[in-house]
Amino acid sequence: MKHSLAQYLRNTRGMAAIEFALIMPMLMLLFFGMVDVTSLISVNRQVTYASGVMADLVTQNKNVVLKTDLEDYRNAVFMIIGNTPTADIGVEFYGLTKTYNASAPNQGSTSWDDKYTASVAWSVKSSNSVCGSNTAPATTTPTAENINTNYSALMGANSLNDTTKYNDLVLARVCVNFKPWIFTLFGKKIMPSQTMKLTQDTIQRPRASMKLGCQLTASNTAACTNLANP
Repeated sequence: MKHSLAQYLRNTRGMAAIEFALIMPMLMLLFFGMVDVTSLISVNRQVTYASGVMADLVTQNKNVVLKTDLEDYRNAVFMIIGNTPTADIGVEFYGLTKTYNASAPNQGSTSWDDKYTASVAWSVKSSNSVCGSNTAPATTTPTAENINTNYSALMGANSLNDTTKYNDLVLARVCVNFKPWIFTLFGKKIMPSQTMKLTQDTIQRPRASMKLGCQLTASNTAACTNLANP
């Protein structure tokens, strides 16, 4: 009996299989985690680049941008973010303008002229809900200086002062639902969330004109509407 027990304790057959079974799950988590991190960095760079390209393309139009052109720009985003399903990509365009109100009271602001009120002149969005409830930066009242807070970091400290008081601004937003593999390892939900939303806003001034509107087509001057599904 003692001899059999000692022989059993000295037996190392199958030890490698046991060690493999214990270590393999951790190795797989590490591997897929590295794949997800790499993919996340890549997609985030694509989103940033796509947003900049959209803003650049829109601001090259003179006086008016057509909705048909915006659809082409949206399709270009799909090409830039090629490995992501189109259903997980959202694109939004905003045209922001400032109007002069001579009767507006002086609010005491020192960073911009209170008599110029900013507003969203037009907006065109993807029909899906990838960007969620995001809206253009607040443009309500100058007392809270919400426009300056949202835009000055992107356009420079003097983006809204009276030296550029007639310039419109174009905001291009690209959103992507990124779905890491590790969240559903082997088909099992192992983390609370299965989707991460990546969003990038780019704001630029029109290049060829100070004001930039949006209409359906060259022959149809009706106001732009949201983008249809591709």
